[in-house]
Amino acid sequence: MQRDMDTSNTPFRSFPKPIRARSTKKRYKIPPRKDNASTGLKSQLKTMWGYTSQPKMFDALWDKALKEGKGEIICPFTGHKLRQYENTTFWYNCFAHVLPKGQYTYWKLNPNNIRIVYPLFHSIVDNGAMYQRETYKTWDWDAWDRLTEELEKEYELWVKKYT
Repeated sequence: MQRDMDTSNTPFRSFPKPIRARSTKKRYKIPPRKDNASTGLKSQLKTMWGYTSQPKMFDALWDKALKEGKGEIICPFTGHKLRQYENTTFWYNCFAHVLPKGQYTYWKLNPNNIRIVYPLFHSIVDNGAMYQRETYKTWDWDAWDRLTEELEKEYELWVKKYT
C-alpha cells in the first residue's frame, strides 16, 4: 500500500526548481598579459639551457646519448643497457637529477644535472636507504656521490653569480 505524503511542511520539493538562464554579462575582467612578463629569473631559467620542459630535455639527452653510444645507452653507474626502456613507462625513470630538483630548483632544466641511469639505480638514489646500496655492491655509488658533491659546489657558485 502506497501512502500519500504531505510535503508542504518539508524542506524538500517533489519536483526540481526550474532552470534559469545565466546572464552573459562577464562578472570580472581578465587583465591583459604583459609583453615583458618573461623578464623574471624563473622565466629566464626556462630558456637558459635551451629547454622549456623536462620531456623536451630528456628527448634531446636521449638522442645525444644514442649518437655518442652508437645506438646503445649504458648506465655509467651500473653497466646496464638502457635501450630496452625506450617507449615504455620506465623511460622517464632513466633520467635522474643529480641534485634533487625540489631542493635545487634553479637547475631543474640544466642538462648537466641529469644523468641517464638504470631505473632501479634512480629509485634507490632518490628514495632508498644506505642498506639498499649495500645490496648492489657492484654498482658505483662512490662515483654518484662524487658527482653530487661536484655539482653542489658548482650550484653554489652559480647561485652567487645569477641570483
